Amino acid sequence: MRKRIAAVLTSLVSALLIPLTVYADGSADIAVPDAVSAGDSITVNVNIHCDSNIGTVSANLSYDETVLEFVSSDYASGGGGELVIPAAFPDSPTGDMTLDFSFNVIDEGEAAVSVSGYAFDAEGTIIAELSASNTVIAEGGDAPQTETQTVTETAPPEQTEAPEQTSADTATQQTEPAVEAVTEPAEDEANAAAATVKQTESSTSSSEKSLEKERNDLAKKLTIPLLIILATLILALVIVTMWIRKRMKSKDK
Repeated sequence: MRKRIAAVLTSLVSALLIPLTVYADGSADIAVPDAVSAGDSITVNVNIHCDSNIGTVSANLSYDETVLEFVSSDYASGGGGELVIPAAFPDSPTGDMTLDFSFNVIDEGEAAVSVSGYAFDAEGTIIAELSASNTVIAEGGDAPQTETQTVTETAPPEQTEAPEQTSADTATQQTEPAVEAVTEPAEDEANAAAATVKQTESSTSSSEKSLEKERNDLAKKLTIPLLIILATLILALVIVTMWIRKRMKSKDK
């Protein structure tokens, strides 16, 4: 009898140590426009792919409200950088679903967009955990203005002084524009490289923040299910213990 009790207790303890289920039969990705500018109206698509038919999708979508302004969606509500998708249903039984969201681009910069949630089947069982992120890059118009100013500054002095110079001075000045013409593209390339590095660092930082937020959200969502599982297992342990004691008492009689 003691061996049976030990076996039951060992099974219950093992159940407590089983990790939470990982739903790996689905995925999500976010599609954003390649090139946008302040004042544009854009559409962001969340594409969901599952191995089985989707009954409904429940998720949250986060975005940078300093660059993007939420306009409308048939699936979500909210604003101020956070949208709630309470229950999105597909038009017909399918494993693929696309959720679209309309935004206005209100400023230049990089806007991180991320989604996290779950896909359920028709019976309400989770079939996939959804998590994805992307970045909307709104470009400004500062670079062309800088190039125009550079050309205006270099051209006039050469034309004004040319009639009064000797042949030697003329030859020297004819050489200077060529040197400047070579130097300007090199400076432009250096500035473009620096801008690219800065943009990459900013994108990496935004991605890290988005991933950290997704991990925190996931931890919050999993806390309640974990507590429910723990409470259920403890209750089962109590019931089994009472049943064993009752059987032992009946055999002693």
